[in-house]
Amino acid sequence: MRTASRLESSQPYTDAFVSVFPSDVNLSVSIGVSPLLKRLAGPPILWTLNQQDSTSIVYGVSIAKLLRRTGMAPDLQEMFGTAAGVAGPSLVSGTGPPSSVEGRPPFTGASQLVPPVGYMAKGFKLINVIFAYSIVTANLIAHTCRIDQTTWPSPSANTPTLTQTSLLANGTNGLQTGFSPNYLMTQVSLPTSGFLITDNSDVVIEQAVQANTTGSFNWLGMWLHFQYNYS
Repeated sequence: MRTASRLESSQPYTDAFVSVFPSDVNLSVSIGVSPLLKRLAGPPILWTLNQQDSTSIVYGVSIAKLLRRTGMAPDLQEMFGTAAGVAGPSLVSGTGPPSSVEGRPPFTGASQLVPPVGYMAKGFKLINVIFAYSIVTANLIAHTCRIDQTTWPSPSANTPTLTQTSLLANGTNGLQTGFSPNYLMTQVSLPTSGFLITDNSDVVIEQAVQANTTGSFNWLGMWLHFQYNYS
């Protein structure tokens, strides 16, 4: 089957995720964090960022490299059908062969599909973030995270200000501070989530860690889970 129209999916898939590892992370400061290290003792063999004691570091992850969409108007038409619900092609008006109406026979929503109103959600919607880390020797003083969207002005509206929208308020959000011999995994869900369709914008996930005077911290990775609709 071939069609000259676009393939439109109205419902998103829900099983997408992106892995983020130490080589993908931006650091707020260079002092207090060892360079990217390979932990030779294993298994497992891990690449880590190791934060020294008595330091405060913010680990930042941008979604700038992920494909996003601003959304498009719906483009749905039925190949067959009329206001009377008659199948086609036939001699009934509106059910002729595709070539007769440039491949886009009209249909009436009252008797066929109900046309969508407004733009359909496209791109992706961030659902939650899983943080992976380890807290070494002593408890952390503070451990917080936040997610913010920053929007630049359009090319025709130059302005000295940028707009910031909070997707996840800054706070502990369930991240642990207590020393543990285990690798720690904490899932943080966004309280409200919509498709990230704003043009000229970026979304950054920040994880801020304040280490104790006798303890350190290892940054291991993140997993971003989202719904997506690219068709």
